[in-house]
Amino acid sequence: MYQTDLEDLIDEYNLAHGLPPASRNPPYAPAASNHLQVATKAKRVRHPRAPRMAQVDLEELIEAYNAAEAAHAEPEALATSGMETPAPSQEAPLSDAEQPTLSQVSTEEDIMFLKEAAHIRKEETPQPAYDYRFLLRPIQEMLAPLKGKGERPAVCVCGHARGKDVSVHLIDRGNGTQRASASGIYRCGNGEACPTCARHVAALRAKRYRLVHEAVNALGGTMLTIIFTIEHDPADRLAPLLAALKSASTGARSDRFWNNKIAPLIHAVGAMTDVHVRRSAQGGWHPHLHVTLPCLTSDLVALRAGSALLIEKFLERLKRLGYRPSLKHQSATILDVRPNAYAAHHHRRAQVTGNLAAEMDEETSLSPFDIAELAAAGDPEMQALFVEFFEAMRGSKSGVITARMAKKLGIEPGTDAGPSFDQATRVGVIPSPVWMKLMDLNLTGTFLTHVETFGREGWQRSRWWALQQTGFVPPVLEQEADEIIHLLAAAHRFEDPAFRQMAEDMIRWHRQEWTRKHGHKTVADTMSYAEAHWSHANVNETRLQSLMGRVMIWADKRIMRRWRMSQHEPALGDHRPYEAVPVG
Repeated sequence: MYQTDLEDLIDEYNLAHGLPPASRNPPYAPAASNHLQVATKAKRVRHPRAPRMAQVDLEELIEAYNAAEAAHAEPEALATSGMETPAPSQEAPLSDAEQPTLSQVSTEEDIMFLKEAAHIRKEETPQPAYDYRFLLRPIQEMLAPLKGKGERPAVCVCGHARGKDVSVHLIDRGNGTQRASASGIYRCGNGEACPTCARHVAALRAKRYRLVHEAVNALGGTMLTIIFTIEHDPADRLAPLLAALKSASTGARSDRFWNNKIAPLIHAVGAMTDVHVRRSAQGGWHPHLHVTLPCLTSDLVALRAGSALLIEKFLERLKRLGYRPSLKHQSATILDVRPNAYAAHHHRRAQVTGNLAAEMDEETSLSPFDIAELAAAGDPEMQALFVEFFEAMRGSKSGVITARMAKKLGIEPGTDAGPSFDQATRVGVIPSPVWMKLMDLNLTGTFLTHVETFGREGWQRSRWWALQQTGFVPPVLEQEADEIIHLLAAAHRFEDPAFRQMAEDMIRWHRQEWTRKHGHKTVADTMSYAEAHWSHANVNETRLQSLMGRVMIWADKRIMRRWRMSQHEPALGDHRPYEAVPVG
C-alpha cells in the first residue's frame, strides 16, 4: 500500500463525512542529531479545529483495503514487478493465539512507521563532506598518554612511514573527482577514532550494506532498520550507556521469543548493527544503535508487527538494567538503495555554517570528530570527552556480515581489503623524513588536499610545497631555473606543435649540458623546481618574447634542414644529426 493510496483513502473518508482533506506530509530536511530524515514544520494558516479520522477508523480502513487487495490480487503480480516470491520460512507457523494482530500493535508510532515505509522512494539530499584528516596528529597526541595503561593505541602510529619513501596516489572516485592517498605507511583501521581510516571504513560498511540489500531485494525481501536509543542524563558516562544499549538489543534478539515468534514473523535472516554516538552540552552523550534486519518478506503488516514486538522486548530488557524505557524515542524504517541510506557513516558534521566553536550552542549535536576538533583548539573538557569516547568504543565492530547470514542470502562474507594502489594510480614519491615532518606539523591532510586540487599535472608543485613547509628544500641553480621557467612558459604559449617541440628540445639540451657541469642531483632538483613554479612565477615579458622569437627561428631552421635532407639522400658516412641545433 503506497503513500498515495493511503492518502486517497483518507480523503475519501473525510469527504464522505464532510471533513476537510488531510494535510500532506511536509518536505524533509536532514536531522542535526543523527542525520536521519525528519519532517520539517511548514508554516500554514490556522483553521478552526475539525474532527479528524479516528485511529480505530484508520485501522479498519487499512484492514478493509488489505482484504480487498488480497482478494483481487493476481498470481502474476510479483512476476510483473520483477521480484521473486519470498521463500517460506522453515520454522513452525505461529498459532492464532500467538500471532500478533493489527489491533495489538497499532499504536501512534505504528502508524508513523507505516507512513515512513510508504516513503521509501523519496529523494535523499546529499550531505556535504567534511575533511577531518587534519585531526590525525592532534588525536594521536591526545591518546598518546593512554599507552601507560597497556599497549600503545594503534591509532597513535597510523600514518607513520614504513620505509625510505612514501608514495602518493590519486584514486578515481567514480563521480568525476579524485581522492589522494598514500602507500608505504602504517594504517590502524580504526573507523571510530582515526580520521584517516574513518572514510575508508565507512565506505566498506556501505559496501557491505549494499551487498546484503541487493541480495535481499533479489529474494523479494525488505531491509528493516530499527533504531534503539536510551534515555540519559547529561552527567551519564558513555561506557555504561553503550553497555546497556548493546545488552538490551542483543538480549531482545537472542531469546526464545525472538527465535520462535519475531524472527519467523518477519523472516529475518540475521542482523547488522552500527553504533552512532553524538553529544550536546544540554543532553550529554547520546548513543543510538542501528539494527538492520534483512527480512525475506515485503509484508508491511508483518514488518510493522515484528518491529513493535522487538521494540517492546528491547524496552523490557532496558528496564531490567535500571534505565527508563521510552517508546517514543525508538523508531523503525524501511531502507531504500541510496548512497546515504545506510548507517555506515558515523561522523556527520554538526549543523553549523561557520566556525564550530563560534557557531555551536548547548543544543548543537556534535560528532566525535567535532569533539576532537574543539579539543585540538585547546579545550581541556573536549579533550577529556574524546578520550572517554575512545575508551568506550574500543573493540566495537559495525556492519558485520556473519557467515550464517551470508549462507542464507547466497553471498560471500569475504574480507575487506585495503585501498588498491598500483603504478597507474601513483603520481610520485616524497622522502619519509618529509612525510613525518608533515605529520609533526599536522599538514598531511593539507598536503593530500593540495594533491587533489592540482592533480597529476601539478604533482611537482605539490611536492615542492611539502618540501618548503618542512624545510627540506634542496639547493637549486637559480639562473638555470629561471631559464627553464621562461622556456616552459614559452612552450605553453605556442600553438604550433613544431615551436612547442623546439622549446621542449631546448630544455632537454640544457639539462644534458648542465648535468655534465653541475651533477645529476642538482640539475634534477633545479628542473623539478622550475616545473613546480613556472605556472605561477613572475616572468619577464620582454625576455619571454625575445626567447619565443629565437625558438621560432631555430624551429624554422630545423624544418628547412629536414626538408633538404628529404630532397637529397646524403652519401654513406655523411649523416648529420639535424636535431643538434646550436643554442645561444
